[in-house]
Formats: sequence, structure tokens, C-alpha cells
Amino acid sequence: MPINKIVGSFDEAVADISDGVTIMVGGFGTVASIPSCLLEAIYRKGVKNLTTVSNASGFGADIWRLQGAPFPEDMDILVRNERIKKAIISAPVSALYVNNFEKLLR
Repeated sequence: MPINKIVGSFDEAVADISDGVTIMVGGFGTVASIPSCLLEAIYRKGVKNLTTVSNASGFGADIWRLQGAPFPEDMDILVRNERIKKAIISAPVSALYVNNFEKLLR
């Protein structure tokens, strides 16, 4: 019998994530492609010392709110709350402004 992979909430979806694990976060360019609700659930769970693999380090909720995003969180929710121990990122900084990830690097 196949495993039922459907859960009732985003918090249930991240229930097995614990301190120190590696997570890969999808998304490229627009807020529509970022798993905002899952990132918020990971933040609420309180896990720390994460290793993240992603395309970007996050613009931050303020930038997405300016564009009218209904779910504005991106990787920045984990960056600004110091939940990431190691980040593997293809585009860690922005040419447009200094994001929170870049501030931590300085």
C-alpha cells in the first residue's frame, strides 16, 4: 500500500525537520515560486543550525510586501532569525540592495 503523503497543514508537513538537518528550498525570481508557508512553518517550529541549499538568500518580507505579495516570507525569515548554520546558495547577494544575508557576511 502506498504511503499517504497528504497532510492537513504546513506545520504537519515540516514536523520531521529537526535541528541540524539539511533542507533544499526551491524558488527562482518571484514570490510565487517560493515555498513561503513552508518556510514560515519551519520558523515556527524553532529548528536551528540548518544547512540550506537554495538559489537565493532571500529579499525579505518588506520587499515582497511592496509588490503586494500575500505570503511575503522567503529564505530571509530563517536568515534574520539566525536559524541557518551553513548556506549553499547560487546567488547569495543582490545587485539592487544589501539583504540580511549579505549583512551577516560583512
